[in-house]
Amino acid sequence: MIYSNCNETGPSIHYRIYIDVFWEKMHITENQILSKCRERNVFWCRIILCNFFKKQKKKNVEIAIFLKTTKGAVTYFIYKYREDFKYCEKFRRLTIEIENLKKQKTRQWRQKKMKSRRLSLLKYKHLKNR
Repeated sequence: MIYSNCNETGPSIHYRIYIDVFWEKMHITENQILSKCRERNVFWCRIILCNFFKKQKKKNVEIAIFLKTTKGAVTYFIYKYREDFKYCEKFRRLTIEIENLKKQKTRQWRQKKMKSRRLSLLKYKHLKNR
């Protein structure tokens, strides 16, 4: 897992999972996404991330700061996501695959988190009963 720019006070776990999925699926790192690279796959990753943040009800300015781009570019990314998803079969398939992988990874993360919580509760109860 690659999480270079993520800490506990930083981006959500969903962002971290997206970065992990981009690495597994297309071998694209977080640094490439945040750079000014104009390759198609990197651009599509930026568009997908921008759409995710917009679904999270973030403002364009916040997204622009986080993706190290301009507010106008974020507006364009949102427009471009809709257009590419509608007309570009390759982008649509890629987006659906990435979303499915993200759901699987989120499910795994939640199961792992619940397991660790149960273990810590059991340890706490065991220590409390002494």
